[in-house]
Order: sequence, then structure tokens, then C-alpha cells
Amino acid sequence: LYPNPAADACTVELPPSDASTPADALATVTLRDALGRRVWQTRATGRQQQVPLIGRAPGLYVLTIITTAGRIYAQRLSVINP
Repeated sequence: LYPNPAADACTVELPPSDASTPADALATVTLRDALGRRVWQTRATGRQQQVPLIGRAPGLYVLTIITTAGRIYAQRLSVINP
């Protein structure tokens, strides 16, 4: 996940072992605010996914990736004012 902190957008990158596995070709990427509310979600294919942050309130968020193989990755993201 980079950059972190981020203002306008960030990029999520799956580890090579997950991105190269056909079962993991699709993943659900979810952004949740500090209260656990889902504020953004998409289905991702490939190794990288851009996460738009324009209009998000500054603060801490949790970005979660769930692959079709059931692997779960989560990381905190700090959103700042541009």
C-alpha cells in the first residue's frame, strides 16, 4: 500500500505469490473508515489496484483485500488533506 499517508489516491499491490495464482486473480478491495463503515469497494484483477481518496475525510482507514482463495490482507491507511 503506497503512498501512506495519502491524499488523492493510493495503490494496493498484491504479493507476487498471490497475484500469480489463477485462483487469486480476482480480489475484493474494501476501504473502511475508523468506525468500520464501508466507504469504498471494488473487484480487482491483476496485481495492482488504484484506490481513489478524493473527497475522503482526513483520518485513519483500513484497507482490506480478500482473494477468491480466501486470503485476507489488511493494512491501515492514513488519509491527509492535499
